[in-house]
Formats: sequence, structure tokens, C-alpha cells
Amino acid sequence: MRNNKPFDILLDSYSRESFNLYMVVSSLFDYPFIGEDEDLEGKLYSSAFAYLCSNYLNTLLDFYEHDDFDLFIEEMGLIEHMQELLKLKGESLTIDWEPEDYTEMIWAIIKDYQLKIAKDINSVFHSQKLKLRLFSSIFKMDENGFQPMLSLETIDFFDSKFENI
Repeated sequence: MRNNKPFDILLDSYSRESFNLYMVVSSLFDYPFIGEDEDLEGKLYSSAFAYLCSNYLNTLLDFYEHDDFDLFIEEMGLIEHMQELLKLKGESLTIDWEPEDYTEMIWAIIKDYQLKIAKDINSVFHSQKLKLRLFSSIFKMDENGFQPMLSLETIDFFDSKFENI
């Protein structure tokens, strides 16, 4: 059984569509799913992608962003994996500072996973136009036929998340 918990927690709207996009991306790059065993790596990949979708939707729709990260950590059961998280912190290429607490450390690790996802997406979807099409497919999975308009905020989103990696 595949679990879409981070999408349900972070996204009020488009959680199912964003999860479906994650299923496509995770199949393409062989990312783990959150299965019944709820492994940490599956939680981190799906959480990182759910946050990317949330950021993307916010740039287009002035979408509500989930702002209680402590609650997210609790609902995802990330504290149970503290030993593994500490190991990931030690292996991180981007954490070159000492996090103040476990919340800051987990956020930094999720950002590491976002960077991994961005690199993978860049390796297949070379142009900004292709990345835009990939993420805008969230709206094509919905039955209402909404098509987002390209805005400066959207361009900034792709520049900040996927360029210079």
C-alpha cells in the first residue's frame, strides 16, 4: 500500500493530484514510496516533493501554506527515526552549520532531498518550459480543466528551485 500522508497534511487542495505527480516522478527516478513499513527515505522524498508542490501552488494560486512544521514532523512520525536522521545530518553536503534543534535539522534534511529531486528533474527535463509542463500537469489531473498562467512568481519558483544546481 502506498501512502500519501505528506500531501494530505501539506496540501488542502490538489493533494491527490500532487501525489499522482509524485508517483510519476518517483517511478521515473526510482524513489521509494511510503509503504506499510513507513521507511524514513520514503517519508523524506515524498515530504520534499510535497513541499515543492506546495511552493509551486503558492506561486500560482496564492495557495495556503502549511505553517506548523512541528505538527508536520509529529504527524509524519519523523521523531521515531532520530538515529537515522542524525546519520543523514552527518552525511549532508548542504548542512555546514549546527542546527539549533531537531526541527531545524529535519527541515535542512528535507531541503537536501529537495535538492536531490531538483537535480534528477533537471537531468531529464532540461528546459524551464519542460519543468513548467511537468508541474502544471497537477492541474491536468483535475477534472475542472484549469490551466495556470505563467507569471513572474512562477518563473522565480523554477529559477530558485531548479537552476544553479
